Amino acid sequence: MRFLVICALHVCACAAQDWTRFRGPNGSGVSDGAGLPAVFGPDRSLLWRTEIPPGHSSPVVTGSRLFVTAWDGDTLYLLCLHRDTGRVLWRRQMGRDRRQLHHANNGPATPTPATDGSQVYAFFPDTGLASYSLEGDLRWMKKLGPFVNGHGMASSPITAGERVILLCDQARGSFLIALDRRTGEVCWRADRNNAGPSYSTPALLAGSIVVFASNEAAAYDLRDGERIWSLPGLPYRPNASPVVTADGALILASGQAYPAGMLDKAPSYDQLLKEDRNQDGLLSREELNRTPLNLFLQLDADGDGLVSRAEYAGFLADASVPSAVLEARPPLRAGGAPRVLWRHSRYAPDIASPLVYRDIVYLLRKGGILAALDVRSGALLKEGRVLEAPGEYFASPVAADGKLYLVNHGGDVAVLRAGPDWAVEAVNKLGEDVYATPAIAGGRLFVRTVRALYCFGGPPFRRSDAFSVPAAGPRSSRFPPASSRRHFRARW
Repeated sequence: MRFLVICALHVCACAAQDWTRFRGPNGSGVSDGAGLPAVFGPDRSLLWRTEIPPGHSSPVVTGSRLFVTAWDGDTLYLLCLHRDTGRVLWRRQMGRDRRQLHHANNGPATPTPATDGSQVYAFFPDTGLASYSLEGDLRWMKKLGPFVNGHGMASSPITAGERVILLCDQARGSFLIALDRRTGEVCWRADRNNAGPSYSTPALLAGSIVVFASNEAAAYDLRDGERIWSLPGLPYRPNASPVVTADGALILASGQAYPAGMLDKAPSYDQLLKEDRNQDGLLSREELNRTPLNLFLQLDADGDGLVSRAEYAGFLADASVPSAVLEARPPLRAGGAPRVLWRHSRYAPDIASPLVYRDIVYLLRKGGILAALDVRSGALLKEGRVLEAPGEYFASPVAADGKLYLVNHGGDVAVLRAGPDWAVEAVNKLGEDVYATPAIAGGRLFVRTVRALYCFGGPPFRRSDAFSVPAAGPRSSRFPPASSRRHFRARW
């Protein structure tokens, strides 16, 4: 009981002003801060801009310090900046033990660090999980990997009391691990060998860790890693993270990993056997020479380098599960089944995690399509396109002070008035690509682009200012020039 109380106090203490993990307090994407600007840009409400090497991780904030990871060639970075000035206080670097395969929209510095106010924890798939003091002293390093995931790893660490939790779901060999935050020693490890790849970060709920994985959600006991319950029948390879509502329910949302039309056109196993040169009834990578490596890793479930008929059928069955958006209430006792309160096959986001704010569930899809659902009934309140900020969305929406902040890949930050009849109040153009989810702390908005970190804050919004932000403005640089200024490109 004492352990659970400590974890609850930890979540509540971090919620007030800090943003200590991916999407802030328990992954909600919601801040209780006020006074955030609605109109901002390179020459409006800009408190500072600091150039940093590339990376897709989101900033986290504790006290006066901000942390973010990055990379440049063979070097991985953990950077500490002053929250109020953007000055780089320290940077720590490490070499890459290997070069994990990853999708072009992923990279070696995608997982967001986490902090408990005394240490910061950074996960690099090419190396492992490292802990540093707030002054930049290495406390411990836990080597992890290599990982079998053709799209790369993206789940971020979280903290819970005296433990650091990390989900490492992959094509095979998936696991959930808890480490002592002071020493890095493994407290427990829960093998998830039947789980496929996922890119979701866990959430804490009633003394358990909730993970959203391929085809299921599941909960594990914080104390010993025992599997408590599972909810099957969910989409394959989710990108979005679970969100816990104010009354302890779960919002889970994920689009179908492969479009139904693509799966309908998939060849049968017998058709593929026409490439079976040695006539052994199995298919090697060489025989499936037009199959991308990331897909072959998912087909080859047992890792023997061959795809059997059963493996192929199992993959098609998993990948064909349709999109889902649902609210579920966990069982009252271990071994029970969660109760699904409502469910939709529409509205599911492609990548962005759902946002629950003031009893409304917001779901953001490609093209800037935003749906608002009633959190209790799942009824659709409004669905529409944010016409002023179309395109792809890799960043998840965040909220504070009655406003929603949506950032598309092109660096357009749409600010919406929250509510059942949400409306766009301003669109601010940064002119730089964005993959990372913004952070909110101390009444300020932190946005990471592929080139820099921005901090915005300022006077209250005036409706006459809407849509008036110039696309260019003064710049400052506090990080030494490096080859990392170019945006990296990678292949599947």
